[in-house]
Amino acid sequence: SKIIESLRYNKKIKIIIFPESSFRYSLNLNKYIINWWYQAIPKDVYILICAFREENNFKFNTMYLLQDSKIIDFYDKTCPMVFTEKVPKIFNFSFINNLFTKGKNLSSGNILNKNFKLNNLYITPKICSDFYLDRYIFKDIKYNNKVIIAALNISWFDVKYMKKLNYLCIKLSSLCTNSEVIISDKV
Repeated sequence: SKIIESLRYNKKIKIIIFPESSFRYSLNLNKYIINWWYQAIPKDVYILICAFREENNFKFNTMYLLQDSKIIDFYDKTCPMVFTEKVPKIFNFSFINNLFTKGKNLSSGNILNKNFKLNNLYITPKICSDFYLDRYIFKDIKYNNKVIIAALNISWFDVKYMKKLNYLCIKLSSLCTNSEVIISDKV
């Protein structure tokens, strides 16, 4: 694969970032996959990957921080996308729920400004609609060396202006939080 080849030729790579919907299964229930990845990836390389997480009959859209075959930390998306990940309560009738989410609404995470620590770097994970639906995104960030990782899957946006609007919203978040935003997108 291109990732393994890049890691062989460039020993300076220490973080691999995958976009939203990179792994379609609940990673916390399939940890053997992580072990399999780290058979090919050096143990000191971090992986940021979005996948599902299941806990106590709830399912979350989650960004995982992995290193050395372990889940170091995770962040659950706080603002699931309306009608694609979660049907609003006022429309939550069985036929509408089945039409849009096949009856499998995703749960919302409850930690708003989570930070991952990678050595001396603090990273704020955000997943797609968190950027434009999370009203707390512009709150003060407590670390000076802040980087925001934007994991996106906007491949389902057919209209160019929607993609542009998404990127502009992320740029606004960057300006308002005085942070660098790294975008990982699935197009």
